[in-house]
Amino acid sequence: MVQLIPRPNIPQVTAGGIPSVRNEARLDISGQQQAIQTLTQGAQDLTAKWQERNDTAALLKARRELSDWEVNTFSPANVEGVNKYRGGEALKAGADLTPKMDEQIGKIRESLTGTQRARFDAIAGQWRDGVSNRLNNHMDREHSQYIEREEVAAIDRVSQDAVLAGAAEDFARQDQVANEAIVMRQRQLASQGYAPDSEYSRAATREMASSIRAQTVAGLVSSKPLEAAAYLDKYREQMTPADRVRTQALVQPILDDVQADRDAAWAMQGGVDIPPADVAAVPRGAPPPAIAKILDEEAAAAGIPKEYLYALAEQESSFRADAVNPEVLDDGDQATGLFQYRKTSAGGIDRKDARASARRAAQEFKARMAKGGAQFAVAAHFAGEGGAEAVIQRGRTAENPKTTRYIREVEARAARWRGNGPAAVMPAAATEADALTRAQTITDPDRRARAMRKIREDWSIRDARENELKKQQAESAYTAIQQNPNQPLRQILGAEAYGRFEREGKIDALENIRKNAIERTFVQDDPVLAEAYFRESILSPNTFAKRNFYDADIANRLSTDTLRQLVARQADVAKPEKQAEWATEAQRIEMGWSQLGLAPNQDQKADKKTREQRRDAFAMRYRNAEKAYIQSSGQKPTPQQADALLQSVVQGVAADMSVLDAKLTMGPYAGAPAASSVDLAAGVLAPEMRREAVQSYQARYGASRTPSDADIIRYWQRKGMQ
Repeated sequence: MVQLIPRPNIPQVTAGGIPSVRNEARLDISGQQQAIQTLTQGAQDLTAKWQERNDTAALLKARRELSDWEVNTFSPANVEGVNKYRGGEALKAGADLTPKMDEQIGKIRESLTGTQRARFDAIAGQWRDGVSNRLNNHMDREHSQYIEREEVAAIDRVSQDAVLAGAAEDFARQDQVANEAIVMRQRQLASQGYAPDSEYSRAATREMASSIRAQTVAGLVSSKPLEAAAYLDKYREQMTPADRVRTQALVQPILDDVQADRDAAWAMQGGVDIPPADVAAVPRGAPPPAIAKILDEEAAAAGIPKEYLYALAEQESSFRADAVNPEVLDDGDQATGLFQYRKTSAGGIDRKDARASARRAAQEFKARMAKGGAQFAVAAHFAGEGGAEAVIQRGRTAENPKTTRYIREVEARAARWRGNGPAAVMPAAATEADALTRAQTITDPDRRARAMRKIREDWSIRDARENELKKQQAESAYTAIQQNPNQPLRQILGAEAYGRFEREGKIDALENIRKNAIERTFVQDDPVLAEAYFRESILSPNTFAKRNFYDADIANRLSTDTLRQLVARQADVAKPEKQAEWATEAQRIEMGWSQLGLAPNQDQKADKKTREQRRDAFAMRYRNAEKAYIQSSGQKPTPQQADALLQSVVQGVAADMSVLDAKLTMGPYAGAPAASSVDLAAGVLAPEMRREAVQSYQARYGASRTPSDADIIRYWQRKGMQ
């Protein structure tokens, strides 16, 4: 047991004189508490700041992920994004992509804290609204463009249907479909805010109608140029100036060609003694009897040539009293009736009344004809008296092409309706000159020039065909003679061919070819003639190509081998690489001439003929040597091989020339220069002597080789020419 020990009573001691002070002081900790509070608040603030940063970073990341989804969705490279929804599919974009957008928002939201979600919802809502607007804009833009494209395609398709109907000459169907296309175009313009009667709408629909007309002309012109011209004349006023110019430029050259063909045929083949009518004035049918009666009576009453009244009615309306031009004029009127009067020029008549319209046209024509002549009256009906004065009286045709053409066409129609009675008949032109002389009677200078050009072209084609036929006939005759020379020539050729060659004076030459074939006599080349043809192949290839080398007169002067070479050259004469090859060959031959002292610039008058013969003989020998090389090796010589071949031929010819230049010492030509014996060997030696020399030569060198005159001379020199 613990015993509490009592505290003893100890007396208070007082320091001498110092009062007793009670210690009641306390410890002041308020500053520490404030510091603690401050630290605590700072820690809380820092924690809040860090949390704010974390929240901000999370929200920034979330916003970036939203942006990534938006960029990816609207990327042109993403085939599963908005790019998938084009054209007619555009309206599906919202229904397909909005759930995916909400799904993306939900995924991002799940990764955030509660505090972050509250702030993210506001951000995501604003972003979603923006993306939704963007999707709506995409759908609206794409689908609007789709509708616009479909609208344009539909209008184009219907317009093309109209063009195709016109090209098939179903003009009623064309007008129906063209009107449908124009209505569609007007609706399109109305959807774009243009009123139907606005200047823009009127211009656009006029341009569409013009395009249909212009395309129809283009579709007709290649196969039916006259119908294309008639169509252009009929619908010219419905076309824009630019389309009129383009289609006229398209049609006119073909019309000119057709006219040139007709004029050339007339000049070459004969027929009536007046040139054909202008093809531009395509006939538009005949008037019904009732209309014809009215035109006859009104023309007679006015005292004018009725052919002009007929021509104007044909030109203007194709004799239709109820014709209405579809083009709406500036004042809202449309040309109407038999003579296509406007209200302002009809003088108050009923324009669809055929007699009233014809009477006014006849009276006007009479007054105008008295003032300036028939052409003036024609021009005035089309362009007014001011336009007629410009063209007829002042000659301003180039500045007024439409009026000028109108006059030309009406005059052509009037000439057809005039009916001057049967014309004299001319025979076919015997020569090109006869046809050209006949074409000179065509008064229009441009038309006359085209006709004459066409005549020259046609005559050239005719000559080429006849020349080719003669070449074929001559080759057939030559081949037939070579194959069976022992039959009579008439039997070999046939009666028809024999008669033709007889008319051409070729029978004697053909008989000579047959005789040589029977006797197996090898025709010696005329070196001058052969070389002339080889040179012609280089210098005048067009002339060379027309040569008939199987013509009997030529075939009697050239060997079979040379004939074949020349004919083969004809087949290659148009090839540039062959021309270059032949030019190189000619240069080598000229080099050989120089080495032999036979260059043309060294000729003297006394020996020129002999030197020409030797040059031509050398050229033939070089070509034969080159051909023999090709036959033996199977290929053409290289330039180095050709040079070596040339030197070999030069050496052989030099040896021959030494023989020809020597004096003959034996036989009937003793004492004569051998050069003159070239002709003697060719013409004076008996055929059997020449044949003996040829047979001896071929027995030694082969049957395919033909001896030269120098070889024949050598043979008889060796034999002594007894």
